[in-house]
Amino acid sequence: MSPRARRVTLVIVSLTIAVVGLEIVLRLGGTPVPSAAFRRLFVTDPVIGHRLDPGARIRYVTPEFDSQIVINQAGVRDDDEIGPKPPGEYRVAVVGDSMVLAVQVPVHDTFTDRLERALNAETTGARTYRVINAGVQGYGSVEQYLFFKRVVVDFEPDLVLVVVYAANDATDAADAEARLVADVGHDGDRPGQLAAPSNGRLGLPLWFRRFVRPSAIVQLARLSVLRVLGPNVSVPLRDRPIDAYLVDPPRDVTRGFDVARDAIGRIVDLAQARGAWAALVFMPARFQIRDEEFETLRREYQGRGVELQRDAASERFRRALADVPVPRLDLLPVFRRHATDRALYFEGNSHLTAQGHMVVADAVERFLDAEGLLTPSGLQ
Repeated sequence: MSPRARRVTLVIVSLTIAVVGLEIVLRLGGTPVPSAAFRRLFVTDPVIGHRLDPGARIRYVTPEFDSQIVINQAGVRDDDEIGPKPPGEYRVAVVGDSMVLAVQVPVHDTFTDRLERALNAETTGARTYRVINAGVQGYGSVEQYLFFKRVVVDFEPDLVLVVVYAANDATDAADAEARLVADVGHDGDRPGQLAAPSNGRLGLPLWFRRFVRPSAIVQLARLSVLRVLGPNVSVPLRDRPIDAYLVDPPRDVTRGFDVARDAIGRIVDLAQARGAWAALVFMPARFQIRDEEFETLRREYQGRGVELQRDAASERFRRALADVPVPRLDLLPVFRRHATDRALYFEGNSHLTAQGHMVVADAVERFLDAEGLLTPSGLQ
């Protein structure tokens, strides 16, 4: 090896050691990253992007929780398999993201499992209820539609609940718009309402973004760049979910609400075409419930020269989905009635504790009963 090549090699090795060392220091300082066990829950999917791995079983341990997670052969979180629907069974499929999947709590503590037990405790006669947790970590409205179309419809649901998570569903939909456009017109779907994806923001391959996003160094650099450039400049790997709450959000985020509306409309259309009820459940972000958390975020963004509006994403989703003709449950006022109860959310992440899931299950049960959605006799 020539002297010059040795010098280049030495520089590369030194930089690699420095970067790895800095990453370790930053992570020890509190930056959360997905565990290797958690990543084993997923497999790639050529259409959707990723899915839960059928048959996967892991133990997911963090300083806040210790959870056993079982994915059945149908590819959803359930200790039991989902076979043909037996006579007298009424199936509820709950479509959503990590707030539905809920890896932070045991399966019996999820609101889907609690709802199933509550419904069966009150039923009389031969009818039974099966509530299927069709949530997948990292899914936005587009992936939820693609998963519903290719997997969940085969469960023969009588009722489909679409859980809309205000915190990131718009930004996730914006990122996945190309998948929805590519799917338009397939398998007899209704004609698409979307134009070709906008090229207005700087994009990186999805696999690359998901690979480097957990890096503490990347997140530190991203925050530094955002402080200089402001919210309306497209920056790869930016902390975009909060942008849905800006008084003046970036164009791609605004676009995300339209994409989400189209994808959710497709879920509703497909459910109703199969003779099922459909309904929407709006899930707020934790900082919409906790005053001090929102105030911290507001000051941080104010330092960047922009203003946050606490319920902006929720209000934008309500407007975007106003013409979808199905019943809807807004959990924001439900959680605000419990605003002083800090036990509803984990502290180290924004997901619900077992107690939070109990609140959701109770609210959903009362909503379904009030809307008459628990009887197949009303189906067209």
